Amino acid sequence: MAEDASNEVFFSAVSSWEISRKYEMGKLELPTPPELFLPAQRELNRFTFLPLEEIDPPHHRDPSDRLLVAQASLNGLTLLSPDPLFRHYAIRVRW
Repeated sequence: MAEDASNEVFFSAVSSWEISRKYEMGKLELPTPPELFLPAQRELNRFTFLPLEEIDPPHHRDPSDRLLVAQASLNGLTLLSPDPLFRHYAIRVRW
């Protein structure tokens, strides 16, 4: 995928929560704890934080994925994921 510096990249609160959870379970190594690492990386990479809002997530087996689909749909965003299940929803998906 070609990079375009004019594109705004969003980082979901859902992804932040999942990264923190995996770190706490010992399934993800980070150089510093997530509460330090994630904000620093968002700033370094100029990602815009995407908070959760009052949304009605579509049906999906994984609750985190349901929230990501809902955020992408609600905000008209493209979801970056290799998961083929996301292609069943009326959202744009790239990987």
